[in-house]
Amino acid sequence: MLKHFIVDIGVQMHTPSAPKNLYFSGHRHYFEHGIGAFIACIFVVPVQYAVAIAAIDYILHWHTDWSKWHLNKFIGAETRTSKWWWTMVLDQCVHTLCYYGIAVYFSALLAV
Repeated sequence: MLKHFIVDIGVQMHTPSAPKNLYFSGHRHYFEHGIGAFIACIFVVPVQYAVAIAAIDYILHWHTDWSKWHLNKFIGAETRTSKWWWTMVLDQCVHTLCYYGIAVYFSALLAV
């Protein structure tokens, strides 16, 4: 979760934004999440798991952010309105649940 906040808030505010509404756009941000996940995991899991977690994080972050953009458009949520902030809350909850799922899955693999 620390990686997520560092990349989603700290790093993202210093990098050029890309339109997340386009399916194949915004990948620098998603790649930063993948690299961050790899760095966070390399010290605690085998390297092949760290690579897998990084790839999963990249893919899940991509699809979560892309979906949030389209949800905002669908419900007419303008930037910094109440609707927009609630979709931001939903977005962060989804990211957190994804990390929880990743942790549970790889914990089970490591326990075998």
